[in-house]
Amino acid sequence: MATAALPTLQHSDIACLAASAARLPAFVTIPKPWCVRLMTRAHHIMSDFSPTSLAVLTWALGKLNMGLRSDFSDKLIRRCRECIGSTSPRALSLLLHGLVGVKAQPDGVSLGVIVARVHKLTRQFDGWELSMCLWGLVRLR
Repeated sequence: MATAALPTLQHSDIACLAASAARLPAFVTIPKPWCVRLMTRAHHIMSDFSPTSLAVLTWALGKLNMGLRSDFSDKLIRRCRECIGSTSPRALSLLLHGLVGVKAQPDGVSLGVIVARVHKLTRQFDGWELSMCLWGLVRLR
């Protein structure tokens, strides 16, 4: 499953591949070693992730029930803080849903930055996006 290509994949490729794996039917088992290799590649290029790719990756890892090592989680949350200012309403709602799914525990400063972005985008959210943001914020607090 794209194992040979993993070392050359870019952030958008990794996010798409993870999302595709997460959408497979329940009877298809994704090998954990493959997921770990995908996460290792993501960890190495985390600073390249766009807000959308970061949101999709986070959602997919949660859907795949992948636990995050603390160093991966810290880097993921740091990247969220770095790019939160350019996150779209859809990506922000997906990101919050994903953070809950991977059982991330953002520190108070990171959560404050996320809350500020949700507040700034409030009028731009559709119903689904707003409900996902609120659900995510309640679960992360």
